[in-house]
Amino acid sequence: MKRNSIEPVSIQGKTLYYSEKVAIKAIEELKTDTCNDTTDTTKNTKKVVNSADNELVTMLKEQLKYERQNNERLHNELEQAHKLIDQQQQLNLTTAHLLENHQKEVSQEHSNVQKNTQTENDTVKTNEGSSENKKQTKSFWSRIFKS
Repeated sequence: MKRNSIEPVSIQGKTLYYSEKVAIKAIEELKTDTCNDTTDTTKNTKKVVNSADNELVTMLKEQLKYERQNNERLHNELEQAHKLIDQQQQLNLTTAHLLENHQKEVSQEHSNVQKNTQTENDTVKTNEGSSENKKQTKSFWSRIFKS
């Protein structure tokens, strides 16, 4: 009533009396104020909910961004690990070929040494056999001629 500057019709003590038209208008005003208050409360609640939703969306976006960065980092690490594994396999293959070639060379050298040793043994045996024949031949002639 004070807000709308409505004056009472009469005052008795501390009680203010208004006309019936003013009373009906005041009741209608109160109803619309209550509706407005409810609407305002609903609007405020919606604002709070929207604010909370916005905060949640923002937080989820940040988490998604972090997860994407983490995923990218892990993907790069995985690619690097694959490259290192490929290099290691190539080194292992090269080492295996080198070892195989080295073993072949060692086998060939060993067989050559054995052939040379056998040839030398055969030569020595042949030389020993001829010297024995010579000794026996000398012995034989020396026996005949007794020289």
